[in-house]
Amino acid sequence: MRISGAALVVLLVCITAQAWGQSGTPAEQAFNRGRELLKVGNYAEACAAFEESQRLEPQTATQLNIALCSEQMGKLGTALRIHRDLAHREDNPQHKISADAVAALEPRAPRLKIDVSEGGQRARMPSGLTVRVNGMKATNFRETPGDLGLNRVVATAPGYKRVTSEVNITREGKTEVVTIILEPLEPGAPEELDPEDVQFNATTRKRKAAPPPTTSSSRKTIGISMTGLGAGVLVGGVVAGVMARSKWSDAKAACGGGTTCTSEEDLARGNELADSARSRGNISTVLVIAGGAVAAGGLVMWLTAPKQERGVALAPGAGSATAGLSLVGHF
Repeated sequence: MRISGAALVVLLVCITAQAWGQSGTPAEQAFNRGRELLKVGNYAEACAAFEESQRLEPQTATQLNIALCSEQMGKLGTALRIHRDLAHREDNPQHKISADAVAALEPRAPRLKIDVSEGGQRARMPSGLTVRVNGMKATNFRETPGDLGLNRVVATAPGYKRVTSEVNITREGKTEVVTIILEPLEPGAPEELDPEDVQFNATTRKRKAAPPPTTSSSRKTIGISMTGLGAGVLVGGVVAGVMARSKWSDAKAACGGGTTCTSEEDLARGNELADSARSRGNISTVLVIAGGAVAAGGLVMWLTAPKQERGVALAPGAGSATAGLSLVGHF
């Protein structure tokens, strides 16, 4: 027995609260579309919209709505298995709705009894056997919930061919037996793996292999920052060089403008100033080389960014006794 229109509206009000990361996302748009379709009784399209939303951004409320429209379509086993899962989840604020739904669906949902044989003879379950009923993994082969209408059963196991079987159930609460006959693969034949696991593993590998995106605007920003930093260091080196030259002039002045001093006191003073000039000269050399390298690297990053992302950048400029920054780029 399907849910009445009034009860359906009440359930929709109870289970549509969402914790979306950002309003107006494609996931939320698909969810709202599914909710409107569910209100007017378009259950197939409503389920498709909710499944799209769940794929984009999983939410317990979306799963509840998938279970709700599935039940309205006669997919009682699908709805039952979703509610069973949600009834025990701590992150589901509407767990009572699922618990009540489980109690109501248990006697109604058809059951599939899955028998596994090999070459027509009853066989023990091979290691790695996976059976999916209507796309959902079966955990209890003795009584797996099924849907009214056509049920598709797919079995895969390492070393065996994939088996697909279909059974049509027309009455609520009925049990149907599905026999899975496993046939060994031919020598050298590729494994026929569970398609759901293959898709999941492929998606996981793709996500792991994909490098983190680096936007062109980030490249430009890093380039400008490096240029500015390098220019600052370069300016410091030039300043240190100017100060070194000044100290060397002072050292020569201490000895009367030459390199020969007439007294011990002038000699000591000249040596002290000369040592200071050499130290600052060494610092200047290191800063100029390091600053030039960093600034050059920044300019390379800026110049290799996409053309539309280029704006302006800072470039160092220095002369024999002056230093500064220039603004370069297109305007």
